Amino acid sequence: MVPNIGFVHMSCLTVFCSVFFIAFANNQGRNGTSAENLSCVIYTVRVTSMNCTWDTGRNVPKDVQYFLYLIYHENDGEETECPQYKNNKLGRHVGCHFPNIKVPGNHITLRVNGSSEESLVQPLDQQFWPFNHEKLTPPEDITWNCHEQPWGCKVQWKPPPCAFKDNADYCFKYEIRDEIRDHISKLASGETHQNYTVRRKYSLRLRAAGQYCPIGTQWSEWSKPIVFGTDLNPFPTELLILVVLGTVITILLLILIWKRFHIWRCLTFPVPQPKDVLWQHENVKTWVDLKPAADEKITVVEEMNCELQKQ
Repeated sequence: MVPNIGFVHMSCLTVFCSVFFIAFANNQGRNGTSAENLSCVIYTVRVTSMNCTWDTGRNVPKDVQYFLYLIYHENDGEETECPQYKNNKLGRHVGCHFPNIKVPGNHITLRVNGSSEESLVQPLDQQFWPFNHEKLTPPEDITWNCHEQPWGCKVQWKPPPCAFKDNADYCFKYEIRDEIRDHISKLASGETHQNYTVRRKYSLRLRAAGQYCPIGTQWSEWSKPIVFGTDLNPFPTELLILVVLGTVITILLLILIWKRFHIWRCLTFPVPQPKDVLWQHENVKTWVDLKPAADEKITVVEEMNCELQKQ
């Protein structure tokens, strides 16, 4: 009988403690005071770093301040506070940068605590699986070679660095973008591609993402372009420009010469028109047929030669 009573008392005590914990947790600050929209992105270049951002609550006190902690469960709840905060115009912490973090094999907890002298601020806890928030950098050391193989060019690269150190070739997938032909080739794995001929020109960009391994599955940014190959039928842009300039200069010289030597006036000199014979005949006929009036006297004047008079 005694063991049964002990079990009942333990059950009641467990339920009471649970209700008390929930009530105490709900009373840690007003609703709307905790941080919101917490998001983090992990990058790996030489070391693994992480950037986090969050929004202030909708009902926060005026003097509220937030603090971000990483809680590693595999190390007995080890906490690491943010070393570099980012502030908004009011001086509140709204972002954090971890320049060098260790990425465990399991999840971690992100906790944003708030402090204020006016009232309590609700904390924000969020479970965080690091590899789901990792964004890779573009592939490295991208090179091309058109001399080793007579039938085509070979493009090689190295996989991007990542937080998961024991990565293999199959842990990455790639995309190659041909900017000239606007075509994207997908590669399931590998660090080389040979589908390029010497007799064509290429401008390629690469990007990478993780697969099958604890590596970020978000596509990286596109790499800087690499250009190689030759174009057998290039558009003669330079020749066309030279022809247009030569034509314009020739026309300007001809215009100056014409103005200098009045060639245009000579070319456009008016041509005399032939006489109208019919019009002249009508006038002569009118002059000959003219008859004097009845009371009109006609005087004939003759011009005498002076030499004849001297003789």
